[in-house]
Amino acid sequence: MKNIEFSVKNYGEMEFYKRLASFDIHVLPYKSESQSGVLAHGFSVGAPSIVTDIEGLGAEIRNSQAGIAVKDRRHFWRAINKLLADKKLREKYSKNALNYVKNVSGWNIIAKKTLGIYEKYW
Repeated sequence: MKNIEFSVKNYGEMEFYKRLASFDIHVLPYKSESQSGVLAHGFSVGAPSIVTDIEGLGAEIRNSQAGIAVKDRRHFWRAINKLLADKKLREKYSKNALNYVKNVSGWNIIAKKTLGIYEKYW
């Protein structure tokens, strides 16, 4: 926990996952939400997350218990300091993120649900 890195770059898929997996904390201070999938990718590598409590981002944090949803964006620093100071909490959120992907939102689960819908109507 000696580096803060901010970069805007197009990574290949494996490099993107490698970077995400190296994060102590995955911070998404969005002003608005879109379907970028960055939070889901962070969950898939067990990155504990801090997000702006908007739209689905906050809901995913509450459902997964894999991080902190910040209502006031001016207070991100509090959440960051909290997680940096508490390794056990980061580990708990990391485990929760991986469990959430495995049991709730992973591609294999979504694929089965999607096929189930098609089978119901075909």
